Amino acid sequence: MGRPRPSPARSRVPLHRRRPASPRSVGRWAVVAVLSISLAAFVAAAVGRAERDRARWGAGEPVLVTTRPVRAGEPLADAVEVRRWPVGLVPDGALSSPAEMPVGATAPDDRAAGEPVTSATVRAASDGVARPEIAVPTPGVRPQLTVGDRVSLWATYEPSLAAGRPTTRRIDDDATVTAVQDDAVVVAVDADEVGEVVEATALATVTVVSERR
Repeated sequence: MGRPRPSPARSRVPLHRRRPASPRSVGRWAVVAVLSISLAAFVAAAVGRAERDRARWGAGEPVLVTTRPVRAGEPLADAVEVRRWPVGLVPDGALSSPAEMPVGATAPDDRAAGEPVTSATVRAASDGVARPEIAVPTPGVRPQLTVGDRVSLWATYEPSLAAGRPTTRRIDDDATVTAVQDDAVVVAVDADEVGEVVEATALATVTVVSERR
């Protein structure tokens, strides 16, 4: 049999004669305890707020949003993606998939990146077909234009050619600039506006008015 191990030495100083713990040491432990309690309270409050927010806004819902800035008249097909939004933040008419956009959809006005795409913020091409384009002569002063700008067209006729109508009148209020040349602007117009716009470019002076906001 092995030799018995000596039992650990015990202090022979009576309890009433032992030195109390250092005040500095006690203070450190008190700070640790207070910090622990504060941290626990903070975590509990954060979890509570998260639960309240989740209950308020609801679960995520797929929403189609723009991935980059889009100018008025630009196609939307390559500038959107699906992201999940809290239900409480989803606007009325929000689209949830690119498949819900009409064929050839474009932006009716300038859109920033991250904006939700709704049924009110897309413009459909006529019957899914690109609109006809017409070159409008602009020999005089014209506004600064870029591709995608939305413009209106005004025609000024000689009185003898006005056919009883106002000599100056608007012939299109929803044309889209597709090209800018030195002395002309190419615009896309609805099919039912082509005849009047072509006639105006031949018989009248056409003024391009920018609708940019």
